[in-house]
Amino acid sequence: MSEKIKITDAELKSIRDVQVGFQQTKDQFGNLYIEKMAIEAAIKAVAEKENQLQSEWISFQKQENEVIESILKTYGEGSLDVKEGYFIRETSNTKSS
Repeated sequence: MSEKIKITDAELKSIRDVQVGFQQTKDQFGNLYIEKMAIEAAIKAVAEKENQLQSEWISFQKQENEVIESILKTYGEGSLDVKEGYFIRETSNTKSS
């Protein structure tokens, strides 16, 4: 046969406090994990956007080089005034003596 022994209110309170602490910690772990998942998803999205922008940057560099090569092929050596829309070809002004 078993015997029931009543524990003190202080002992019961201590046990319940520990149980509440465990439950709160478990809940905090769950919340932390959810926050971590959200942060990891945000980091992944940023990395994907970074890769996309790097690809666009490289594409624009290639386009720029192609446009410059085309202009140089058409007009020869010189400089481009993009603001005014002019190509300035350097002419040689050598005088014969």
